[in-house]
Amino acid sequence: MPNVYRYRGHRWMSLLLLLTLCSGALAQNLFETGPDGTFIYEFTPRGVRSTFASGTALVYPISLAFDKSGNLFVGTTVGNKIIEITPSKVQSTFASGLHPAALAFDSMGNLFEADAASGNIFKFSTNGVQSTFASGLNQPEGLAFNNAGYLFESDGSSTIYEFAPDGTKSTFVSLSFRPVSPVT
Repeated sequence: MPNVYRYRGHRWMSLLLLLTLCSGALAQNLFETGPDGTFIYEFTPRGVRSTFASGTALVYPISLAFDKSGNLFVGTTVGNKIIEITPSKVQSTFASGLHPAALAFDSMGNLFEADAASGNIFKFSTNGVQSTFASGLNQPEGLAFNNAGYLFESDGSSTIYEFAPDGTKSTFVSLSFRPVSPVT
């Protein structure tokens, strides 16, 4: 399962750099959303950059996650959508009306979306059915699964929460600073 790393710059308009290390056919390649706002770049292990995807649907991508089939899911801040990009680079809207700050897949292939505006984590089943996995969070903005199937979430409360596969929430760690994204 890929890991997602996120860095926030310290300019007046925070630049977001998302890095996704992908497994499978694209193994060892790095994927990044740059400050230009409509491109996703792919980097080989030798640092060679190419455009993986672009287009008007990808306005300010903020979160990336690959499923087991190599489909890239992209959360956008303008348009408030999750875009699915197939390995053959076909783009389609997977879900809309969201504020997808972070995306992560569990081992069963379900997509989880940290929705910053609503304070919820939504779960999309493998057939696309949306349900609320967790609610009442403070602007969730980071998601990661461990190998045991536990979901870790960071938000504006300076706490990283741990969710058991059944949705039971517990505090993993309280921090003296605001976390951006947990990394497993």
